Amino acid sequence: MQLLKTITRSLGILAVLSAAVAILDNSVPVGSGDYSGVYYKTSSLSGKLLGDVTQLSFNYTGVPTNGSPRISLPIDVTGDGTTDFYAFISAFHCNDGAGLVDPIHDSTCTIFYTGGPDSGYPSWADFVAAHPTWHVGATPFVVADDAGLWTVSNVHLGEKASQQAAKDDCKKGGWKDLERADGTSFKNQGDCIQYVNTGK
Repeated sequence: MQLLKTITRSLGILAVLSAAVAILDNSVPVGSGDYSGVYYKTSSLSGKLLGDVTQLSFNYTGVPTNGSPRISLPIDVTGDGTTDFYAFISAFHCNDGAGLVDPIHDSTCTIFYTGGPDSGYPSWADFVAAHPTWHVGATPFVVADDAGLWTVSNVHLGEKASQQAAKDDCKKGGWKDLERADGTSFKNQGDCIQYVNTGK
């Protein structure tokens, strides 16, 4: 079990409901600079060529805005391990009508990137075909930085599903940033690892 991590800034509120469900609450005026989101500490996508990505999706509830919620995918143009900019896959431009953002399997998802064409690329396949040597950079994440309220679930960003990876998330103080499905904190590293092993 991989544990979902959270990011928030200022008044953006994020409540993790379980290891795979989170509420992104940005109930503040547009332009406040607030955001909330989720990510996995480790991702099997980092360093992969875009054409090798097979898992990139999330479900959501709430009304999408032009850019929220969205997948922010770090892009490494040269393969040197440095994130050069981000590609964006938003629920507003990638929506199956049932609250699923899945650019790999939904050919109607428009892909935008920093400095790219204003119209974006009409599909993941078109984006990959235009940039076959680009890699995924550091850590992909789902973020909302517009005013609104969304629940995100079934977040798949190349997370490593091994139990060992989840145990490693508990180590070196990582347990301090994690919580159980019911929102309670861990007492220590051992408490976190026990939860990964047993769910209790």
